[in-house]
Amino acid sequence: MSNGDEWSGSEPVQLEPIVAYKLSSMRLIKLDNNKSLPSCQLYRQYFQPMFLTAAS
Repeated sequence: MSNGDEWSGSEPVQLEPIVAYKLSSMRLIKLDNNKSLPSCQLYRQYFQPMFLTAAS
């Protein structure tokens, strides 16, 4: 999806455009230009293990 330590902090990350669009349209993330942040702490906790697994 993206590079190594996604969403581990408060820095926005870049996702693939189609993934970002789908997550944003479900209001799971907030988009700022081409960068994304989870819309709440619950989603951050949910998505973080997936990004760490995908990065390895």
